[in-house]
Amino acid sequence: MQEELLPRPSALRRWLIGAIADRPFHGLLVIWALCCLAVYLCIAHFGRSLPWCDEWRLTPIASGEHSLSVGWLLEPANEHRAPLTRLNVFVIGRLAHWNWQAMHYVSLVFMALGALAMLCAARSIRGRSTLSDSFLCLVVLTPWQWETVWQYGYAYGAAGGLTCIALSLAAVRWPQRSLTHLASYVLTVLAVSLAGGPPGNLLALGLAAALAPGFRETASRAWKVSAGAGASLIVIVSGLLLAFIPSTPHHANYLSDSLLTTLKATARETVCWLGMPVLEVLWPWAFLIVLLPSLWVAGRAGRDLLAWRRGDRRPMREWLDLVPVWLAALAVAAAIAYGRARIPLTLWSSRYVMLTIPIGIVLYFFLVRLRAPLAFPQTLAVLMAVCCGWCWPAVLAEGKAARTRTAELVQTLTQGDVPLSDLCGRYCHDVGLSSVPDLIGWMMQMRQSDQSIFRAINRRKRRAGVPLPQAWKADSGQLGADWEVIPDKDATQLRTLHVSASGEQPALAVYHIQVPVAGAYRLCCRMRASKEHSLTVVVDGVRIHQQTFPAAADYQPCLLADPLRLEPGEHVLALALSRVSSDLDVVELVPQASGR
Repeated sequence: MQEELLPRPSALRRWLIGAIADRPFHGLLVIWALCCLAVYLCIAHFGRSLPWCDEWRLTPIASGEHSLSVGWLLEPANEHRAPLTRLNVFVIGRLAHWNWQAMHYVSLVFMALGALAMLCAARSIRGRSTLSDSFLCLVVLTPWQWETVWQYGYAYGAAGGLTCIALSLAAVRWPQRSLTHLASYVLTVLAVSLAGGPPGNLLALGLAAALAPGFRETASRAWKVSAGAGASLIVIVSGLLLAFIPSTPHHANYLSDSLLTTLKATARETVCWLGMPVLEVLWPWAFLIVLLPSLWVAGRAGRDLLAWRRGDRRPMREWLDLVPVWLAALAVAAAIAYGRARIPLTLWSSRYVMLTIPIGIVLYFFLVRLRAPLAFPQTLAVLMAVCCGWCWPAVLAEGKAARTRTAELVQTLTQGDVPLSDLCGRYCHDVGLSSVPDLIGWMMQMRQSDQSIFRAINRRKRRAGVPLPQAWKADSGQLGADWEVIPDKDATQLRTLHVSASGEQPALAVYHIQVPVAGAYRLCCRMRASKEHSLTVVVDGVRIHQQTFPAAADYQPCLLADPLRLEPGEHVLALALSRVSSDLDVVELVPQASGR
């Protein structure tokens, strides 16, 4: 009688008691922690503080040139429109002064939480854990996620972690437990849609359909109304985002040219999460890793369908929620395959792993829910462990090669005695870009606004009383009548300062500069000219130096051989160019260590 009067432990306390008694779960937590540690060490050692590739296009908002707006949040990146991911990047960027290393760590946190949620979901479905559940850790935290984890910050790391959480909630039928649980599920799925681009939109539609069984099994009218409203909101948001996917003409050459090509590419994409080093050796046999468990699941589905037709409605309960999610995951793989079918190896790129892991995750949840023979989940776990180990050498080699060049770039930027016009030409490809003028412009913006690595560099130099390099657009000075500002796709900010060959007097451009510390400064002008041309430098009305440069069809950093000796204070710097058809893009004044 007294036992009946004791309060019943809360659900959380019951779960903790069960987890403490579940020894295999302890082993899974160790595996999960080791996976997280390995990825953390990769980020710490190989992660980039500077943007990579398309992330440089976010520099205007990082530097404050553009402000946060709804239009910016909805601005697409290629085919992807992911406002929540953009907001996440903006907030972390502001907090971390746009040090992209911080965004890598946040991606890891989301991915780690997603993997942990799936371990708990598998334990909840089965009633206990088995070491085969380590598959769920390994597939999310595989080293072949390296592009998502430590190369790109503006990637699907956070969206992928949210997707894993949403899949876990769907697998344990979380939204059917109460209105509160339903609300948390709907918000999570909406976050997946808003953060995941077109793949997230497709998965969100599948996750919304996972609510359907609740309308039959839940008696609460309030739940049904709320679930209907929540599912409708998910469908509307995801449908609108899918309907307005921007066209990308430059990707037209990658599109599939036939149904057969698409099917072959889709088969390749469904096993992308195994890693390219594995697939290059084992394909097409690697497809059996997905095919054999899928055939077993399909056989069970056929048997339950026959039972349903005979009037037994119970077996179909195991299918109606996860099947739409699995179909959505396959649709994502098919969409990627269609868009990249003509470049087969790209289908196994690291950046697509996060988009295709729902195929393996939902398949594993089916095996757990249907009480499949242990050989299936155990084999998946062992194979995934082998694949992770197989991928590590290639990932480490990639990281070491990138780190070497990145370290050289950071060291050169730290010293600050090399003009950006020269530096960007040497390291452009090492930051994922092909356009040198774009990189120069973005580097100038970041340095002037003290963002990313320039924040620490500039603060250290200011404390030490060391002058900072200066750079400005050539058309920002006082220009003579001989100069003309014209559009130019090869120039920084798409405009340049042009002087024609007509006329006798040199073309003059005057700049007012501020010199903080006395010393030696090198002058560099990014220029091009049709013929050999000369540049005369006049400081405070005194002719300092004249130098001749060869003709150049493309822009070149024209660096004066002799440094300028300047005293602290404001100076008037005048540049006189000979009357040769030429273009002047950027002017730089770079302090030299020998003069400090």
